[in-house]
Amino acid sequence: MLYTIKWLYAWVLPPGGFISALALLTLYLFLRRGRGRQVLLLLTLFLYLLSSQLVSNLLIKPLENKYPQPPRAEGDVVVFLGGGSFGNVPDFDGTGQLGPNAANRLLTAARLQKHLQVPLLLSAGQVFADAGTEAVIAKRALVSLGLPDKQLIVEDRSRNTAENAVNTAKYCADFGWKRPILVTSAFHMPRAMLFFERAGLKPQAYPCDYSTNGIDHLNIFSWAPRIDCLFNSCLALKEYVGILALKAGAQ
Repeated sequence: MLYTIKWLYAWVLPPGGFISALALLTLYLFLRRGRGRQVLLLLTLFLYLLSSQLVSNLLIKPLENKYPQPPRAEGDVVVFLGGGSFGNVPDFDGTGQLGPNAANRLLTAARLQKHLQVPLLLSAGQVFADAGTEAVIAKRALVSLGLPDKQLIVEDRSRNTAENAVNTAKYCADFGWKRPILVTSAFHMPRAMLFFERAGLKPQAYPCDYSTNGIDHLNIFSWAPRIDCLFNSCLALKEYVGILALKAGAQ
């Protein structure tokens, strides 16, 4: 009964509910030979496929698997890349919290810093007025967890991955760091590495914040539309577009 309810929810709640409605409308147009039925069919199929686990994993897994997490981290500085924050929300000891992707990245970066006892560069600025300054929020959280203040370097000017790379290169030159360890979400790592290599750095990739399981187990829910799968598909498409633009010479 539990799985039956979950299956029904998948087709009633968004995005499944929208897909069901579009499918019914498409069927109606085909029965009435209405105009635009072929286009609506393609749009419905496209939305459904992006919302399915099979297609979502097909899109995002090549990104997540390009740089395997190394068994041993080696470097003289850990570089954390921001991934979103909320500025005007209460936190344990202040205001502002990191978003899910950024929080996962920070957890991995903090564990690496504690293990290696090297500086941790927090590269993340404020993109939107209501987002808060991500590096400042991250440092406050780490200090409250006991990480040494003197080992936490705030780089709060970067608003995107390109600026992360350029500003990190400046800090590496100023502090004499030669072997940065780059920490970001696995899906984001291929694009981040391209930017950092373009900035003249050769970081060790340390991906985290995985969106998929290591091994796929197909079941009835693999074919059901899911909001998390649609989100992952959109993330992957954004990364592919960004990689293509970067390779084409865009800034």
